[in-house]
Amino acid sequence: MSVKSPLTIEGFKKMTGGTLSGSLGSFVLQLSPSALSLNYDVSGSTPAKSKEEPKSALGDPTNPQTLSRARESITFSFILDTTGAITKNSSVKDILTSVKTIRSLTVDKVDDTHAPPFVSIKWGSISFTGKVRGLDVEYTLFSATGTPLRAKIKLSASEEIEAGTDSRNNRSPDITRIPTIRDGDSLVSLSADYYDDPQFFLRVARFNNLVSFRRLKAGSSLEFPPLEK
Repeated sequence: MSVKSPLTIEGFKKMTGGTLSGSLGSFVLQLSPSALSLNYDVSGSTPAKSKEEPKSALGDPTNPQTLSRARESITFSFILDTTGAITKNSSVKDILTSVKTIRSLTVDKVDDTHAPPFVSIKWGSISFTGKVRGLDVEYTLFSATGTPLRAKIKLSASEEIEAGTDSRNNRSPDITRIPTIRDGDSLVSLSADYYDDPQFFLRVARFNNLVSFRRLKAGSSLEFPPLEK
């Protein structure tokens, strides 16, 4: 795959109506990946009969609703190097600092939303928006004093699709959504995303009869109904 422009990762605080806002900064790779994988998960992408009834965040039955299209995910690996072997886009001066920057853009919780950032990944004609699900860092070369000189990083991310909608651009507070809960999700961050107001988390908790809203079960679902502000 030959692409002249370098791959860029940019972090954002939130996404409303399919639009990213609150940029946290960006990171330009020294060398773009030699390969990149795009996966399309079709499980639940079209209505289908199932013997198992969908469960809420507390394991209670909820209205069955499926995704209207396949969920896209992206995976790629890249190298950080401070030995001088890579001179192209050589903005990386310190491996640990660069890793910290990448973490802040992809997986570290944002103070405002108490949830991991949304990310925009752009490389040539490829444009991806979602949340990072995995970030693996392997240090492969060190100086005589133990300072990392090279690291291999693997990043995987999944796009955010709301159940029953055709795209994330359909994020209107006037429709009901039943998203799948993922690791790192919270009622506060989801309420801020869906209603543009994190204070709605209490009303969502009451609507779903949640005894506790602090720990949501990954892989389950919650209903976010239309709520008047």
